[in-house]
Amino acid sequence: IIATIDWVNARPFYVSVGSLTWKGHEFLDNVRDSKIWSETKVVASKVGSVSLSMLATIASSVITKSLGLN
Repeated sequence: IIATIDWVNARPFYVSVGSLTWKGHEFLDNVRDSKIWSETKVVASKVGSVSLSMLATIASSVITKSLGLN
């Protein structure tokens, strides 16, 4: 992800995404459905902080589970 972040009072105020890698597009496609994104956040919140690649793995697992492909 190539992005610019403007900070105000030590918080991100404005984020502008310039471009995404193929994996970035794939991640967004995977979490586009609000139910998948919500479940991904629930699972990720159990560990606290996760990397973007781990978030992508969780989203893929949520999709696999929702399709009954365990």
